[in-house]
Amino acid sequence: LKAAMQIDWMDVKEMTQAIPPAYTEYIGKYLMDQIKYDYDN
Repeated sequence: LKAAMQIDWMDVKEMTQAIPPAYTEYIGKYLMDQIKYDYDN
């Protein structure tokens, strides 16, 4: 599970509260696309 979430430095308790880096990257890319779209329109 730690490898799948790309957060192998955390313990189980910390993992229950974590946002996986891959998901954060996905949301960040979507947010940047939306900001660029809003700026251009």
